Amino acid sequence: MGKGHCKFDLSEESEFADFYDFYQSQDGAEDSASESGSDKGNRKPLKVDQDSMRLPSGRLISKKTSAQAEPSLSQIRRRPRTTTPQIEYVNEPDIEPNTTDGISIPDTQTLTRRERRQKATAAHQLANMSVGDRTALMHLSSAEQRSLLATNQRFKEKTQKEEAKSQRRIDRKGNKNLYAYWHTETPVYQCG
Repeated sequence: MGKGHCKFDLSEESEFADFYDFYQSQDGAEDSASESGSDKGNRKPLKVDQDSMRLPSGRLISKKTSAQAEPSLSQIRRRPRTTTPQIEYVNEPDIEPNTTDGISIPDTQTLTRRERRQKATAAHQLANMSVGDRTALMHLSSAEQRSLLATNQRFKEKTQKEEAKSQRRIDRKGNKNLYAYWHTETPVYQCG
């Protein structure tokens, strides 16, 4: 099928012109809206110019220009990809906190220490992953990488807890002394 096989003519002379009333003028639409008052349900789309229409909701629909068009698949493939995580950290110089007003401002160095700790954690988690998993994460932004690493860490912790719980359950079932009744010298239940 060729390009434009589903298009139909909406010009005034077309057979579809009676069905779609796009050629009502803006002034005529305003006059009819002011006359009918709350008759907004009857409004029809208006043709604003050759490539755009105004819907009854007020939204404007128009064709995409070549500048607005989405990039082609070949353009997306040509984009350079980075092979290292995009986490960058800048060491800030030591600045004395301003305490003249009696309000202590947190030191900026603590923020960079936190960032360094996050970077080290992310690097450690990436190092413990398989090569395939690391390469799968390389195209993501640093925030997305951190998010996926955190999700992966939570999943690992959850599975470790479940494994430990099931192991405790198995150990407990194997320990017959926990469930056996011990006959002690003194009766456990006093009679009368």
